[in-house]
Amino acid sequence: MNNETLCEQLSIWETSDQVIPHVLHHNGAISTGVEIAPLDIECYDESLINQLTLRLRSFLNALPENIKGQFYLKIDNDLDGMIEKHKALSITDNDFLKSIEKMRIERIESCAARGELFQVKIYFFLKSESERLKSNWFNFKGKKNFSIEVKNNYDERLQLLQQSITSIKTNLYSCGFKVKDMTKDKSFIVI
Repeated sequence: MNNETLCEQLSIWETSDQVIPHVLHHNGAISTGVEIAPLDIECYDESLINQLTLRLRSFLNALPENIKGQFYLKIDNDLDGMIEKHKALSITDNDFLKSIEKMRIERIESCAARGELFQVKIYFFLKSESERLKSNWFNFKGKKNFSIEVKNNYDERLQLLQQSITSIKTNLYSCGFKVKDMTKDKSFIVI
């Protein structure tokens, strides 16, 4: 039996939308993230691929030293929402076009049922460690006041995180990626 309290088992302390959507972890670290739409480079020639590689390398090298970055790749086979959107696009009265749309939907549904179709979601998270807590496991049973410990340098770390995520979005846009801010609720679910 586990004798730890629930607050000791959870890695997330709080979520917030102030300044930027972010998550406050139990150890005082702050994290935020973006969702990146995959880029189709199938038709890129060698020169374009090399340019993209250089831009991505410079993007990763531009991260501040005290900020950690992590990519998270999620492959989702639940395509019901996408299939329903395709069905909703059918607005024609032409029987021939309706039959083509019906065949297309049936083909998509059969491919989805066989697991041949999937959605790739890419997330990039940044995490700013708490200066005082980054080397120690935070002890909830100790006499330290968690809110005081976490508040130390909180505003500066949050500002640095905001600047870093803005820079990352700009760099990714320049590479051709579509980037979407994550809400605090989506960050909580993905993390």
